[in-house]
Amino acid sequence: MAIFGLASFFAQQIRTAEAEADRVYEAVIGIVVDIKDPEKQCRVKVRFPTLGPDSTWWCPVVALGAGADRGWFTLPEVDDEVVVGFEHGDLARPVVLGAIWNGKDRAPDANADGDNPRRVIRSKRGHTVTLDDKDGAIRLADGEGIATVTIAASAGVTLEAAQGDVAIQCKDDLQILAGEIAITARGACELIGKSAGVDATGTAGVKVNGNLVALKGSTIDLNPGGVATAAKATGTVSEVPGADPGSNRPAQVSPGGAGDSATGDAPGGSAATTSATGGAPSTAPGPAAAEAAADDDLEPIPALLSATWSTTTARPGETVKLLAMCLDLSGQPATFTIRSAIDDSPAGTTRGTCGEAMVEATWTTPTDGGAGTYTFTVEAGGQAAEAGLLTLVKPFAATLILDEVPAFGVEVELETVETGDRVRAIADSDGKVTIPEAAIGTWRLHLTSAEGA
Repeated sequence: MAIFGLASFFAQQIRTAEAEADRVYEAVIGIVVDIKDPEKQCRVKVRFPTLGPDSTWWCPVVALGAGADRGWFTLPEVDDEVVVGFEHGDLARPVVLGAIWNGKDRAPDANADGDNPRRVIRSKRGHTVTLDDKDGAIRLADGEGIATVTIAASAGVTLEAAQGDVAIQCKDDLQILAGEIAITARGACELIGKSAGVDATGTAGVKVNGNLVALKGSTIDLNPGGVATAAKATGTVSEVPGADPGSNRPAQVSPGGAGDSATGDAPGGSAATTSATGGAPSTAPGPAAAEAAADDDLEPIPALLSATWSTTTARPGETVKLLAMCLDLSGQPATFTIRSAIDDSPAGTTRGTCGEAMVEATWTTPTDGGAGTYTFTVEAGGQAAEAGLLTLVKPFAATLILDEVPAFGVEVELETVETGDRVRAIADSDGKVTIPEAAIGTWRLHLTSAEGA
């Protein structure tokens, strides 16, 4: 019996040893081969090069802060190198512990100086969040080089759009509060709204340089204050004190100094008051002359107020709109003359007809890019207006090799010599730099950062 019990004990020990022999308690390097989990649990399949061509079953992936609808979601990509562990050493229950960089798949920052000043989050398309302790800045940049948001202790908050437009839109009110605000436009600057107002409690000034300034409204009130300029007043007989509706006898209005007023009896026995400031005494005309003068002053002034392209950039061979804002020129023909902004040579002519407030025409850009940058002049009703610039763009792609190695992570700046336009981009893991829209012309490529090389 004792011998039988001893044999049973040894058999149990052998079975335990055999079971333990099949367990792996060390971390193993694997290659991701599949990430499309049919149960949508964000698991991956892994192949172990040292164990043959077969892959594992679906492996869960360790994630920071993982929980219900929360956590840091960074699933490995196919062909990524990962570190795998096993629950209780069981090869049938692998867990991906993390991913690692290698000679082929390099980090988004090389830490070239050894100070380790940056923390970088970078997607496979190059969208990047950089926390830089060296220059005290936080940067958010897209992989196409279109825009960058920088928060820096030295320069505040900067939004730089190297390409495309910037739109700020909100459902309700938008407030901008600052010590001082300056708005500068290289082309036209427009404020459009159902109503508009400017209220300045201190010194205020409006300076307009142009051949024509047009003000249109049912009532326009200009109060020059103490400015020594002759004041011109027009109105109907019911508005002019001291005027007799049955005669052409003029009513005397004596402006004097600021704040002086003249009073008299208006038709119907009611009192009327008018005041004028600045200038020498003037004489108001009688009823018929006053009404005729009022009609003359209210006559609209035809004007071309502005001209602009419907877009600031276009591809070669693309059809674009040419727009102009016109005032009281409805039905009149408008001629758009397009020319090179580089040497002023003619590039084309197109026409349109003025509507109630706008006139537009279309033009197809040269398929070969032509001059690269264009402007136009629109003429209507004997007047003319000048537009801003239209820049033709096309994709740019190049592969950077530094020291016989693809320049992964290198930041470059593409300059178009003729226009001075500059666009930034970052080389991908193959050293390829792609810019979807670069201004057509003579290009120069500048290396702005080689820390990733």
